[in-house]
Amino acid sequence: RRRWLKRIRSRYEIEKIAFENKAILKRINAQETQYCKERWIEEWRVNERYMANICTFPQFWHDRMRDSDKPFFKALNEEAKLRRTQANKQFSKDVKFRQMQQKKIKKIRHQEKKMKIEKQEREKRVALELDLIKKLKSLSLKKMASIDDSGKGKGKCKNSNTIFPPIADNVENKTPCIV
Repeated sequence: RRRWLKRIRSRYEIEKIAFENKAILKRINAQETQYCKERWIEEWRVNERYMANICTFPQFWHDRMRDSDKPFFKALNEEAKLRRTQANKQFSKDVKFRQMQQKKIKKIRHQEKKMKIEKQEREKRVALELDLIKKLKSLSLKKMASIDDSGKGKGKCKNSNTIFPPIADNVENKTPCIV
């Protein structure tokens, strides 16, 4: 019953929102535009006058210049281009240098992370080996104690595999003495 009531409520809310949206759309469409192209053009003319008054050189100053002065400004323009190209080259060098530094830092972080993981794995292996050694010692001590209790522990042992299991395949079986 609750689900049914929730569905009815959600449908009612959706219908209410849709009705409100339609009303807003009607009000927007009923309004006239506030844009006036003539006013924009007039404002642009005023702004052009302001820019002409602010500028150090009047508009189209290069065209009104004497022919004798043009080579000087041409040389200035070429020098400015040269400076821009040098600045662009330096910028590209700086970008390359930063990229190389970021690669080095990334590589160092990767190596540090790898070393950390290797160290953790090494610590886990050492802990497992220590646990194994403890278990082997406790097993061998228990077996020796059981052999001593049964009276067989006098002298040399005949079967050393029961007391000390072989560590590797290539190690020869030697009979240890039990004291």
